[in-house]
This record gives sequence, structure tokens and C-alpha cells, in this order.
Amino acid sequence: MQAAFSASIPHFKGDFKELFYQRTLICLWLAVVFFSIFAILDFVCSREHFGLFFICRMVYVVAVVGFINILSLPTCKKYAPHLIYAAMVLGGFAISLMSVHLGGFYSGYYVGILLMIAGTLSVLPLKIPQVVFIGLSMYLIYVLTVLLGTGDTSEAHLGAMLNNSFFFLALIGITAVQS
Repeated sequence: MQAAFSASIPHFKGDFKELFYQRTLICLWLAVVFFSIFAILDFVCSREHFGLFFICRMVYVVAVVGFINILSLPTCKKYAPHLIYAAMVLGGFAISLMSVHLGGFYSGYYVGILLMIAGTLSVLPLKIPQVVFIGLSMYLIYVLTVLLGTGDTSEAHLGAMLNNSFFFLALIGITAVQS
């Protein structure tokens, strides 16, 4: 009985890696679709920045399509965790840059990062420490980019940061519990 159980463990690990790979591809394709579609939001809500934001979005989309193509190579499947993390970091940075142009922590664009966190971390089969690490990475990218990009350390701006931080940390906690 013990031997039969032990023999199934490597197969389970292989299935787990395949599941992670398949879900990574789904998440990357969703990133391509949603990052592109949200250009409509830029056009409606931030027409003065539409050209710049469209370029940011398309650079991200091209990078993610590149990641998808890399993952289509059989020898590169093992890089799925690294590429999904890179896609999240790049997307978080792109959205953070857009937030800088829209007033920093006053901008509601940070919700795009929350959507990335919720969508990806609830779909990928991750352990709690992995979810917390990725979520906090995204949070730090956002906070540091906006602080350095705006240079605004006024009490009101930092108050808006505190407000946004509450939602970031709550969502990270929720996705960690879900995992």
C-alpha cells in the first residue's frame, strides 16, 4: 500500500506542474485581452493621456504574447512560474506609471493591479507564502513607483496611499486564505 502511494507522488507533481502551466497560459491570455480592452477606459476617462497609455498597454501586451510564445516551446514549460511573475510585475509597473500621470495615489487606476492580483492569484494553484510574496511585490511596485514618480509626500497624498493600501492588503489576505 505504501509503495503504491509513493509511486503516485511523482505523477501528482507532474500533474500539478501541468495544471500550473495551463492556468498560466489562461492568465497570460486574459492579461492580453483585458489590458487591451481597458484602453477604452483610457480613451473615455483619460483622453489627454490616451496615446501614452496606449503605448504602455501595447508594450505590455507584446511582452506577454512573447511570454506565451516562449512557453509554447516544450523545453520552456518549466519557466511558467517565472514568466507569470514577470508578467505581473510588468503589468503592475505599467499601471503604476499610469497612476503617476493621473495624480498618484488619488487615481483609481490602482484597481487594475487589484484585478491582476485577484484574477491571477485566485486561478493559479499557489501556496499561501507564494500568494503573499507576489501580492506584496505588487503592492511595493505600486507604492514605490507612485512615491518616486510623483515626489508627493503631502499628508493628503499619503492619506490616499493609506486608503489604497487597505484594499491592497485586504485583497492579498483574501487571496491567501483562498489558496
